[in-house]
Amino acid sequence: MKYKGQFQDCTIAKNVEIIQSDLKRSVNVAHDASIIHCEIDKYTSIGRYSKLQDCMIGKFCSVSWDVTIGAKSHPLDAISTHSFPYNKLYDFASQAKGLPPQMTIIGNDVWIGCGAIVKSGITIGNGAIIGAGAVVTKDVEPYAIVVGSPAKKIKARFSDAVIQQLEEMKWWDMDESWIKENIQLFQQPLTDQTMESLRKAKETL
Repeated sequence: MKYKGQFQDCTIAKNVEIIQSDLKRSVNVAHDASIIHCEIDKYTSIGRYSKLQDCMIGKFCSVSWDVTIGAKSHPLDAISTHSFPYNKLYDFASQAKGLPPQMTIIGNDVWIGCGAIVKSGITIGNGAIIGAGAVVTKDVEPYAIVVGSPAKKIKARFSDAVIQQLEEMKWWDMDESWIKENIQLFQQPLTDQTMESLRKAKETL
């Protein structure tokens, strides 16, 4: 295990690498995962063998096993795509001059399926679903379902009106006690009636 960063009250399995990262409360990291230069918010889970670098992940996200997020790219407009011009390891460059990192942003309540790859610099909106094995090369809208390589949107999880209400409600930012009090609304399909109940519950605060 190699830990360097800020994290407390998290569940960290064996053979996990965490370097210069900030994990909020109740983050769950499965075995053999690697997390480098990342910020991961509360109640998010990271699956086994997943590799995360230079990313910010919101609350209540589910990252499955063997997922890659924010892997560094290679220069496409240079003579060579190899790293020898800016990596001292190969004894060509006198000074290390790596490509500047591109932060990958994952919203709240996002589900990323097993084996998915998310290109660095991508933004994935709240509530989106990334299908297993998808290769995400472009930004993903909130509550969109994308699959394939390259990943394409196949549908939205809810209607535009419901998505707008969820985006405005930001239930993931609500106090834990409020979520517990209304847990039954999270245990059933989201209908217009459920949405109305959520709205009324928030108004009582």
